[in-house]
Amino acid sequence: MAVWGVKNFYVALENICEKGSEFSSGYFSLVVVSALLATGGLLVNSIPVIIGSMCIAPFLGPSRAVCIGGVYQKWKTASKGLVKQTVGLLAIGSTLGFFLTIAFQQFAPDITVTTEIIARTFPRLSSLYLSVFVAIASGVAASLVLVAEPKIVSGPLQQLLDVMIGVEIAISLIPPATVVGIGFAFNEPEVSFQALGLLVINVVCIERARNVRRLSCLQKEFLRK
Repeated sequence: MAVWGVKNFYVALENICEKGSEFSSGYFSLVVVSALLATGGLLVNSIPVIIGSMCIAPFLGPSRAVCIGGVYQKWKTASKGLVKQTVGLLAIGSTLGFFLTIAFQQFAPDITVTTEIIARTFPRLSSLYLSVFVAIASGVAASLVLVAEPKIVSGPLQQLLDVMIGVEIAISLIPPATVVGIGFAFNEPEVSFQALGLLVINVVCIERARNVRRLSCLQKEFLRK
């Protein structure tokens, strides 16, 4: 079935979804590097370094698997994508944030919680509202890339688009994930729990926005086939 001139569009979208739910050595490598950069950037209070970690964080694939898997009612694929996100963000990102902070404390005991770390928590209700807004906006941006121009998404520029929109996804994920570990390393569990709450809110809002925003029309078309 052709959609917007793309043959077998739904099959291609489904294949992209399946690939996004699979683990790979490249995924693990990019998660490790992005978590290391995010932790370093947060500890030295460097916005450019934090942005760099966002640019290489590979969370578009699993996020897309959760979203499209839900639209296609492929719950196994959606579950695998969610597990992939959880492993990358918490098992790797938070753990590396914890141990790297512990290691830095041995050589630079004067390091402390920076303003960029605090920014990845929500000590005030207004911060919570703003965090939800940013996460939803990120999800909407991701859905637009999937459905606005399928010719581009299905073409050779897919990897480039993955990086571009991956910034929109990672901006709300990798920094708070590492802050979870950093907070425990500083023996400030309140920081960790607030960052974890922010991370959960971001993941839920991103996935929800991607399902609601225009992907609903894909579901209707898919059910007509």
